[in-house]
Amino acid sequence: MIKPAQIAVIASGLVLTLALFFWGDLKGPAKPMPSPAEQQNANTPHQSTFNLESYKQQQLAKLAAAQKDLFADLETKALNEKDATKKKALLNQLIIASEQNQLDVLACVYSKQISELDNSIDSWTKTGDNFTQTYSLDTSQSELKHYLLHEAIASYTAAQRLDTANVKTKIRLASAYMDGGEQVMEGVQILLGIVRDNPNNIDANFILGRYGIISGQYDKAVQRLTKVVELDPRNFEAHLLLGEAYFSLGQKEKAIEYYQKSKALINNPQFSAEIDAYIEKIKNS
Repeated sequence: MIKPAQIAVIASGLVLTLALFFWGDLKGPAKPMPSPAEQQNANTPHQSTFNLESYKQQQLAKLAAAQKDLFADLETKALNEKDATKKKALLNQLIIASEQNQLDVLACVYSKQISELDNSIDSWTKTGDNFTQTYSLDTSQSELKHYLLHEAIASYTAAQRLDTANVKTKIRLASAYMDGGEQVMEGVQILLGIVRDNPNNIDANFILGRYGIISGQYDKAVQRLTKVVELDPRNFEAHLLLGEAYFSLGQKEKAIEYYQKSKALINNPQFSAEIDAYIEKIKNS
């Protein structure tokens, strides 16, 4: 379910709907399904030229002298520490220092180093989540963004290798593949495998429904998202995206029905005003 902070973003007028937040102009052209050749190219990982060490030095150079000394001291101790428990304690201190200085990328890097020591599902999944969150907050189209996504995929892959039957890890990995737009079909195939085994998996159906809108497969989006709202009647995002799918199919009444339902689920005056304005545009379109 959507969080209060997300409601505030939507209601503030920065975006019209959650769908706009994800994909931009709802009336823009749908993305076509890639051809076999395009799929093959898309499934080839991006070769990043991102230099982590150079980036780290640039970020640390912005800090006050005392903070730079703290990082240097902790990193030296962590590098030379042979005891795994003590090493992880030092890395956790580096994570805290990174977060305090808004160095989220470095916090992810130190989290990865802990995962390499632990080599556990929970640790790798947490690291993947950290990289994913940092990726989602980076609004650039830089090599840094490619690096963050690549590391998220690598972390989820490491977690999945430890338990190939773990569905939650599979879904995280599929989402990471699809978020970057370079290995979309890898993610789609993972999700299709999940719903074949468990047709009622809410998360897999939701992501496939969302991708159905992105790729212009609105009938499939309706099918997937309808399943989600049947299983989870208070799922705000699914109702909202069903409204968009039906609108794209030219079924205005159904679109309005689901926009109204999403509005009722949120029950936020500012958001309701945004939805009402959008419904008026639908009626007059």
